[in-house]
Amino acid sequence: DFDYRTGASKAVFLFVNYNYVLKIPFSGYWRYVEDRDEEGHLSDSKEEFVSYENAGYESEWNYCEAEESIYNNAVEYGVERFFAATVFYGYTPTNYPVYTQPRAISYFDYEYDNERTYTREEISHASDIIASSRRGIRLRAEWIVDAIAAFGEDAVLKLISFIDLEGITDLHTSNYGYTLDGKPVIFDYAGWHEVVE
Repeated sequence: DFDYRTGASKAVFLFVNYNYVLKIPFSGYWRYVEDRDEEGHLSDSKEEFVSYENAGYESEWNYCEAEESIYNNAVEYGVERFFAATVFYGYTPTNYPVYTQPRAISYFDYEYDNERTYTREEISHASDIIASSRRGIRLRAEWIVDAIAAFGEDAVLKLISFIDLEGITDLHTSNYGYTLDGKPVIFDYAGWHEVVE
């Protein structure tokens, strides 16, 4: 038994009896294109596939490969405990790359099952830490409070520095959460780069 989730850059397969997921990157996306005449009337419409070329990565489109690279950089920087390791696993029969990652629980799914009360001071301090990012990261203050409790404030400040240094974007609550044993973790950290056509 398994379930799956899709985002803009990859599919993630979650297996009921396993503590890991499989990730398969997309090589592009489908978009709906409308052609209009000079007066603005619809003259034609179609769907077309747009490749993730120019995504800013070595392979140009493989967001899982980008995650693997960022994770390796996190190890060198000493902040790997904040990231679920993305590791190349192999290829599908159609030669698509497959990656593994420890299973995690998204922020809101975890919070729903594990209600916790935070003090005004904790939230205010965590908000100040978030505001120190040059990238305007969107990590929730409650998650930062939990990260400080789990790993210490110095480690969290180092994480914020690493996020800025790597240019990690797109950190919304579906891309981070908690490990199965309740530690804060980021599990989708390749960011998002607009397609340049």
